[in-house]
Amino acid sequence: MRIEEARWMLIEKRIGRGGSFLGLIAWLTVAACAGAPAAPEQGGEGARTAGAQESPVAQGAAAAAGDGSREAGPATTGAAPAPGEGAAGTGAAPAAKGGAAGPGAMAGLRRLSVRTPDGLSLAAQEVGPADAPAIVLVHGLGLTHLAWMRQIEGALATKFRLITYDLRGHGASDRPREEAAYTEGRRWGDDLAAVIAAAKVRRPVIVGWSLGGVVMINYLRDHGDKGIAGAVFVDAVTAFKPEFFTKENEGFMRSLVVKDDAARAEGSRRFLDACFAVPPPAANLARVRAAAGVLPAEVTEAIRNMSTPRGDETLRGLRVPTLVMQGDADRMLTVAMGEHTAKLVPGAKLLVYPGLGHAPFVDDATHFDADLEAFVRFVAK
Repeated sequence: MRIEEARWMLIEKRIGRGGSFLGLIAWLTVAACAGAPAAPEQGGEGARTAGAQESPVAQGAAAAAGDGSREAGPATTGAAPAPGEGAAGTGAAPAAKGGAAGPGAMAGLRRLSVRTPDGLSLAAQEVGPADAPAIVLVHGLGLTHLAWMRQIEGALATKFRLITYDLRGHGASDRPREEAAYTEGRRWGDDLAAVIAAAKVRRPVIVGWSLGGVVMINYLRDHGDKGIAGAVFVDAVTAFKPEFFTKENEGFMRSLVVKDDAARAEGSRRFLDACFAVPPPAANLARVRAAAGVLPAEVTEAIRNMSTPRGDETLRGLRVPTLVMQGDADRMLTVAMGEHTAKLVPGAKLLVYPGLGHAPFVDDATHFDADLEAFVRFVAK
């Protein structure tokens, strides 16, 4: 580990049961083998942990930002759209050309064949060294695996095996028409289990962003944590209490379920823009929108009614290292959501990023990737 990772651990606040002094010492012991610190990113600001003022700064690769979804009848293959292609869906536009590419460019994505227990085909892909520690990245509502573009096109993909997929009803994955395919939470958890199995990966770290937090809870409840090395919740929904959502959030959600296609397309645009406190380049944002298209109102409404039985109980029973990452300028969720998650999970660590929004992995990929790398290397020991 590097010195900047040790600095992060030094300022970290242990939260929840199991947050013992001895546990903190264990983390710091791992950090003792650090090398020289990386140069700070120009103008960058670090994450804070419950009152700390800075976090590690590492020279991460900064590439494009994105995410997407597909209008549908059920697909028959699990192939994802080629990089730069728009998804065929309501409101989808031709993809913008160009966009930054990094050392783990999209051309290096290897497709995975995934079939869910209820018969859906999911578009899944991986990038990075096959023998490196694995990270499964779960995106949020209305988007696709391209939400993680800065990670899969950046330096993180040269160090780890990154596995991504389009959630059911999104992107190039099948979009079933029956409501129960979205409202039954166990199906979403089974999807994640199917992706892990298809990748033939042993004990990955799973990372859930936004809606991905609910997906993770459904997975952990029914499949347990014995098959994973760690869990990371990124501005993640883990409970549906009103105080955990911003006043703006309900307005965004209403705009995604209106029946008028043009109004819903505009609502989807505003929702996506609101995810970022630091807007990505216009060309990259265009790629995201083109891949995402616009979800049908009934699909979004069904997803909003997804069941998460025994959610708090599941978090309390989590026994693998857990990291909670939250932007304090998130326009969808309040910091109280991240605090709630961290307090429930024994020994969980909370990182709050000052000035970053709902998607800190896009707003400041350098800091986000450094923090994620430190965590993954720790749990891989």
